[in-house]
Amino acid sequence: MTKNEESEFLNSLLKDGLDKLNQNLSNEALICFNKILSIKPNHPQTINLVGICHFNLKKFELAINNFKKAISIDSKQDGFYINLGNTFKEIKDFNNAKKIYEEGLKLNKNQTIFYNQIGLLLFSFQNYTEAREYYLKALKFDSNNYQALNNLGLLENELSNFSMAKEYYYKSLEKNSEYRTAHFNLG
Repeated sequence: MTKNEESEFLNSLLKDGLDKLNQNLSNEALICFNKILSIKPNHPQTINLVGICHFNLKKFELAINNFKKAISIDSKQDGFYINLGNTFKEIKDFNNAKKIYEEGLKLNKNQTIFYNQIGLLLFSFQNYTEAREYYLKALKFDSNNYQALNNLGLLENELSNFSMAKEYYYKSLEKNSEYRTAHFNLG
């Protein structure tokens, strides 16, 4: 197989795998991604996709191992940290989740998604003061972050500050009128 043929073959497998993953066919997607890894065993993006498949299949230990491997190969990819942190959060290992989000944040201090994720984690512990600080940090770097605005609404709602909660939900919808979560929360 020539380099060009190999490249076309790998791109075809990747496209098929992503299509299957988008259709929630994680087992079928895994077959495609594992074929890629049989040719390129240290391809971090594919290893990350394998982790996503395992996460979807609720095979969290395998997901964690793949996300960690992807990070060990390419430690500059924000998404790998988000996926690993989210997996720890899913299995209720909140300390490791926060640690991973903070590691990702060190890569780029402007990553609002990490601030938002840490805020959500703190919110789940009813640590509302610190959660608010992280949501506000997310907004400091991206004033259009409709998710952080919605999360501030949830926080205010939890504290029975209903008029402030509504204000945040409306602000979230101003930034993204299609954001269903804010519509639901406002209702």
